Amino acid sequence: MKILITGGAGFIGSHLVGKLVDNHEITVIDDLSTGKKEFIKDYLDKIRFIRGDIMDIKSMTIENPDIIFHLAANADVRGGTSDTYIDIEKNIIVTHELLEFMKERCKNIVFTSSATIYGECGYQKVMEDEYDFNPISLYGMSKLAAEKLIHVYHNNYGINARIFRFGNISGPRNTHGVIRDFVSALKQTPDCLKILGNGEQTKQYLDVEDCVKALMDIGLSSWCGFRVYNLAHHEHLDVFSLAKIVTDEMKLHPEYTFSGGDRAWVGDVPYTLLNTSRIYRECGWQPTISTEESIRRTVRYLMEDGSI
Repeated sequence: MKILITGGAGFIGSHLVGKLVDNHEITVIDDLSTGKKEFIKDYLDKIRFIRGDIMDIKSMTIENPDIIFHLAANADVRGGTSDTYIDIEKNIIVTHELLEFMKERCKNIVFTSSATIYGECGYQKVMEDEYDFNPISLYGMSKLAAEKLIHVYHNNYGINARIFRFGNISGPRNTHGVIRDFVSALKQTPDCLKILGNGEQTKQYLDVEDCVKALMDIGLSSWCGFRVYNLAHHEHLDVFSLAKIVTDEMKLHPEYTFSGGDRAWVGDVPYTLLNTSRIYRECGWQPTISTEESIRRTVRYLMEDGSI
């Protein structure tokens, strides 16, 4: 099968490349703004790698793919607070350009969306079709807009889509997020760790290995139409408990301080839980790596990573 992966040198994309490379013809497009070529260095002799911007995809020489895994995006929710254009450009406009390319070239897309599209939904576990979307970050808004674009192209041009709304993804090659922030801070000041907010913010953390297995198994199965799945671990964890796992793995005993308030930054959703019953019921998918083990795997990787 001919597979195009956008953002294939990134955290999740590189793991997907590694799982698919031996059995498929893989083309990766990545501008390396956040991805790293070293993440896919072991596969470069088996894939076609294009360093470039998807905005220029129509000028690239690409064989018609059977399916596109669209992972390229601005993945840092906080980034949109200081740069209000980045989510519009990297998440909405780029997706539009890809869909324009697809009209005559490819009819199947797997898109990685986000739990942030739901906004603040209290303490309930949110199902895919049972909540009004009220994103409170530019990132969440841009992911929702990209989903809607894909749905329009499904209706108007027959493009089949599988959309996965991610919770937090952890594991080796992690490039951003609270686990990385904690490890970086503790490397600099091992006796003290400042936690943004009150430490009660609660999220789900899914290991990248389980995430990629869902993308691969479901994305490459025989399907058509348009379907959305929440993708997250059934376990959840508050930030203070996460911090204690990180410090335990690093064998540290810091003093904890808190910045206060119920959220870590503007646009942060303090409590996000996704109901994953649909993906289990329809596809049989469920995670195999516990939340705690995934966090520890991430810490071990970051302790050896020379970038922090």
